[in-house]
Amino acid sequence: MASACGLIEDACCRLQLFEQEDAINLIFQAKVETTFGSEVLVVGSLSALGSWQPDRAIALQTSAQDYPSWTAQVMLPSTLRPCFDYKFLIRLPDGSYIWEAGDNRQVQNEKIPKVLPAPTDLVLITWRAQWADSHLGDCLAVVGFCPELGSWQPCQALRFSTTASTFPLWETTAHLELPLTGPGRYVAWKLLAVRGNGEVEWEPGQDRVSCLSADGSNGRFLIQASFARPSETVEAIESSTTLPKLALGSNETFARSLTSRIWQASLQETPRWSKSQQGVARSTSSATASTDCDGEQDTPPPSCESDGESDGSSPVDDTQHRALTKALASILSSLDPVITDKASFWPGAARLSKLDAPCEDSFFYSDEGIGVADGVGQMVQFAKFGADSAAYSADLMARASEALQHDDREEAPEVRAANALALAEKEAQTYGASTACVLVLDRDVEEDQVSCGVANLGDSGFMVLRKSLSEGGLPVMQEVLRSSEQQHSFNFPYQLIRLPPALAKRVPAGKKWDSSKDSQIYEADLRVGDLILVYTDGLVDNLHQQEILDIVNGALSSELSEGGDCKAGQPVLAPGAIAESLALEAQKRSLDAEAEVPFSATARLHGVPSEGGKQDDITVVAAWVMPTSSMNAVGASGDSGFGSPVVGDVLEFQAQ
Repeated sequence: MASACGLIEDACCRLQLFEQEDAINLIFQAKVETTFGSEVLVVGSLSALGSWQPDRAIALQTSAQDYPSWTAQVMLPSTLRPCFDYKFLIRLPDGSYIWEAGDNRQVQNEKIPKVLPAPTDLVLITWRAQWADSHLGDCLAVVGFCPELGSWQPCQALRFSTTASTFPLWETTAHLELPLTGPGRYVAWKLLAVRGNGEVEWEPGQDRVSCLSADGSNGRFLIQASFARPSETVEAIESSTTLPKLALGSNETFARSLTSRIWQASLQETPRWSKSQQGVARSTSSATASTDCDGEQDTPPPSCESDGESDGSSPVDDTQHRALTKALASILSSLDPVITDKASFWPGAARLSKLDAPCEDSFFYSDEGIGVADGVGQMVQFAKFGADSAAYSADLMARASEALQHDDREEAPEVRAANALALAEKEAQTYGASTACVLVLDRDVEEDQVSCGVANLGDSGFMVLRKSLSEGGLPVMQEVLRSSEQQHSFNFPYQLIRLPPALAKRVPAGKKWDSSKDSQIYEADLRVGDLILVYTDGLVDNLHQQEILDIVNGALSSELSEGGDCKAGQPVLAPGAIAESLALEAQKRSLDAEAEVPFSATARLHGVPSEGGKQDDITVVAAWVMPTSSMNAVGASGDSGFGSPVVGDVLEFQAQ
């Protein structure tokens, strides 16, 4: 052990004072030869350095180009006296530590040179990766050297997404702030397989390092790779070039499997995925029945060709399966874009409270806007001061809805969404804390497309679902866009906060809170016939992405089997029914002590023991993007399509 400690060489801590950021930058550097899987850390007397607790130490980073040099940066307020002790240590793969030999290193009132931040460039990088070895609930992720890529922490990694038609190709996008020139124009990263049970599999080999040219790219790059294969390609994309869309693969096996599950969901309750039911692998061959953990087999639907003869155990015969396929194709083909000069939302909502507690969620919807807010339950401890997160979330939604009725409709939808949330924050009169998401539709249609804008703060969010048909003619609704969460740390989302005066006096001077300015802003192109879901975290904490898609498709199948009428440009299923199906299933999972849900898997990634569902308020607003001319056909009234907006300020289902 003693000899290993001596491997730490040329170690130091440099201090810089950033004039523009009013902060002290601590730069820790060391040369360390390590074994594979080991980490170099720095710990010290400051709380920002872990207060001498190794499990809170700061990890230094390296790359294939820089090794064995390791570096870490820590920002401190300029008002903090730069006088502290510190030490380097090595964390071995088995979790044990090797401390640096000798006395503590010290920083004692050193003169801090002032520096101006180096000019940087905001770079947009799209990753596309091949990965076929996944099951229901699994996800591909990229982790790397900067905060946007999780700073090498798997629990903060940037996750990919895929669809039934594009699998096994996965994609994600991130904006990174890199130096305009010089050696900093590279990205160190690695792919992770995040399993549904919370386990993380790092791809083997050294870290990947992608060098990004500063010339001719206009800040856009495409990186393509395959999980566990060492090579990757980097392509600079001109600003005038449209990034090629993912090619739609056939993946007929997956589509057939999903259609069979949709059919069974119409005959019985939606399947629940617990520890004893881990789901069917995406890559399962159509000729092989998948086996669950309990040993039972899922028999392929009769229309899937099998090496063996069918034992007749499938609940769907050939005639039924063909009828279902034709029926689902009919229902989804009715959602084909209709050429029109105006579009509107056809919305509906469902909201459920957690057990034995008041609901702190709120929402609003209209023909052009949707919003949800999730009041922070921890504020109940300050009720004696006047804090009430339920009232605050309702206040925010009412004011955001009002703002959209009187704003400038000529502005871009993302600007309208951000302004509505900012105005709600400014004018709110109640006290509490809440996450919030506001989505606005630009109702002008161009070539069957319509744009929308979103301002999202915290862990509420939205997703866009769109009709897709496999090469085999099997229809599914697939995800084309989904928001990402904003978290300070595990289960600590960004949030708006308004403190009662008596409580605000107790807060240290200079304390900064999140605001609407910290929201993530999205702009997206929609199509007439898209389905929009806006929700609080109670939905996605308890249902995996594929389960949400299964429930939506199952609900479409059920509606059709009851004689739904397909009219051109008009969905047959009311959005409130879709929202209700999702909310009820999420609530059921939240109360299941044996369920394997996304929240518990994420908690274990952060070292927090968690079993079963997460009890929480659950709000879902579903909305079809419809031609305005079809509004009367679905029972809407008023020149605007719906008249007055609906604001959810009481606990009930709001379904049309």
